[in-house]
Amino acid sequence: MTVRIGLVACVLWIGVACTQPVIYPNNTTKACTPGDTEQCLCTNGQSGVHVCADDGARWEKCICGVGGNDASGATDTGSTPDVSAPADTGPGDVGCTINFGKTCVGNELYWVDSCGTKGQLYLTCKTGESCVGGECKVGCQAKAKQGCVNNNIYWFDSCGAKGSIAQTCQSEEFCKEDTKAYCVKAFLSGIWMTTADPSSKTLGGIFPATFQPTAYEFKFDGTNVTVTDKTATDPYSLTGTIDWSIKTVKATGTYSSPTGTSSKYSMSVQFLSLESYAGTLIEDVTADLGGGPQSLGSVVWNITGKKQQ
Repeated sequence: MTVRIGLVACVLWIGVACTQPVIYPNNTTKACTPGDTEQCLCTNGQSGVHVCADDGARWEKCICGVGGNDASGATDTGSTPDVSAPADTGPGDVGCTINFGKTCVGNELYWVDSCGTKGQLYLTCKTGESCVGGECKVGCQAKAKQGCVNNNIYWFDSCGAKGSIAQTCQSEEFCKEDTKAYCVKAFLSGIWMTTADPSSKTLGGIFPATFQPTAYEFKFDGTNVTVTDKTATDPYSLTGTIDWSIKTVKATGTYSSPTGTSSKYSMSVQFLSLESYAGTLIEDVTADLGGGPQSLGSVVWNITGKKQQ
């Protein structure tokens, strides 16, 4: 509390100019004119307003916004708000002020107290509105969610428009989306069931060729890769490398059948995710039709693979 010793002392002590008392016709002295208002200081550092009492003898308690109280801790009886005394620590000033502000949780608006604790639901934003900065606004909310684009994580607004990049996945990682987008280590070793579309073509315009569904087993050792046909009666393998930056395997190999035909394979496939790949398999076929081996032609198979295990 502030002890006042006359109006002159008020000026000298707190450094705030004090107005002269009001003299009424009956020669009574008043602290202020009844009904007048002035600014006063609140405990939250903001300004409030107090009103001169009906009898003009004092200023009423400072009226502050949510979360503030009169900085003087008492009813002011001077003509200027008291800013010299410490804040009152009586009941009502201790603890957190409820319904101090609002915060967005998804597309809903909740009360929060002055300590930041979430309270009750205040409002659910309408269709076409987004909860942004503690209020419902019409339009698209920036950075509402994340998604995968070109194996990296990007921000998307609430209307679905792509924004800035949020995270770059490393060369041996894939961007994956479940309930959220994240980068995951690429584990590609295992059995991949592979099919071709179309599955039937012609070699050299004469000989029919068919691509049967094939179980390829991929094994990786750093950048080296081995691809084994587990479907063939006599399993054969292709060997090559993988470029992890683009998840692309290039491998070659040869298979000789008991019927006397021989196929040279050149595989180029890109892993699109942890579950699928797509690319080409070029097959050059030779056969001994009498008089020595001769080429029957080549065929390009457009293949896709699905991870089995």
